[in-house]
Amino acid sequence: VVVNQKAKQRHSSATAHNYGLPNNYETLFPNLAKDLDNFYQYMTTPSASVQESPIRKATASVYIRHAKLFLGWYRDTVVGINCVQGDDSFTIQLVLPRKDAKCAQPIIDFILWLRRTRNISDSYEANMLRGLTKLVKYRFRNESTADPSYGEKSYSDIPVVRELRKLHRDANRRQV
Repeated sequence: VVVNQKAKQRHSSATAHNYGLPNNYETLFPNLAKDLDNFYQYMTTPSASVQESPIRKATASVYIRHAKLFLGWYRDTVVGINCVQGDDSFTIQLVLPRKDAKCAQPIIDFILWLRRTRNISDSYEANMLRGLTKLVKYRFRNESTADPSYGEKSYSDIPVVRELRKLHRDANRRQV
């Protein structure tokens, strides 16, 4: 179902861009596949160490798809496509090595690429940022000491999360 004019143009375009992880990414990148499985569990399973409530499985599946699109784009654009089967070096930790705000740059570059090449809507951008922010929270889940039960915003002590929240707020403001 096509919901807006930008999506209609994108789907009818003869110059479609393929991005995202390949279908056999579990074989090519076993550690990344395990990371993504753990990310799904993190989002959907209650845990004492998680700062946010679990989300619905349908929402988690969308966020996994967003993560796969971003990670595939990152692999093709930043790392290069010369990856061999069983390459365990491509992981979420490789893509997001530190929690400082500068580590948001690959995600910003991905969003800019989506705007430029895919002509994404503000709504899609906000949804993509929501999913990728959840990925960043998963990546730094063991490094955050924020305590939402005492009024703090979840992961507010992780600069890259704060940076992505700013981008998300901006995308939300631009929606009609």
